[in-house]
Amino acid sequence: MTPAENVTVVGEPNIVHGGGAVVFGSSPRGGKTQMLQERPEFAVPVEQRPRFIAPDLFNVYIKDETGDHKMKRIIDQYDPKNWIHTEQVLKGKTREYRKGMDHLKLLMAWRICCEEAINVLMEYRGYDSIVWTAGWLFSPYAEAMRTTVDGAVHALLLNPVTAEGKKRYSLTRDTVLELLALAAHEVAHVSVSLHNEEYANLMTALMRRLDQSVVWKRVRTEVKGL
Repeated sequence: MTPAENVTVVGEPNIVHGGGAVVFGSSPRGGKTQMLQERPEFAVPVEQRPRFIAPDLFNVYIKDETGDHKMKRIIDQYDPKNWIHTEQVLKGKTREYRKGMDHLKLLMAWRICCEEAINVLMEYRGYDSIVWTAGWLFSPYAEAMRTTVDGAVHALLLNPVTAEGKKRYSLTRDTVLELLALAAHEVAHVSVSLHNEEYANLMTALMRRLDQSVVWKRVRTEVKGL
């Protein structure tokens, strides 16, 4: 499938996706996890593209549940379209600055946690493939969410800020393990929608099979390399 239009959406109305997907990883039993890979700059000449710090980033889904127009400035900070190479002047000296890098690192840590949980789910349930993407949730009450895009794509969303708009996470080992627990919680909803006994048993099975040390090592290695 070829990349189509960008699918970043803020708010509930007019949810769309362009239909492009790319194989992103494999489960231990040979199945495939898939992530949307749709970026608007593919249709723009190279010389006219913004200097994104992550030009090949997967499609990032953004959902705003705050109902607060004051949050727009904060939400914009977490939109990958605004993560660009720029310049910063400090003590009279100009240096290159990668705007949005901290947000990108958190997003990639969340993506890794979700991917690890999805691979475990696929092996445990015997699924051949799951099409998904990762992204942000802005909500006054929820820390994370699983939702669907166009009824077919699982969007696994992390709330990166508090109700006051302050950063919720720093990338310590404890934080990554917290992200992994949140990811497992939302990935379990890929298979079971309700919080019932089946869900509780599935959540327990996922957590037993997830290797925290492996996940932490992946995050340290892959995020450090950005």
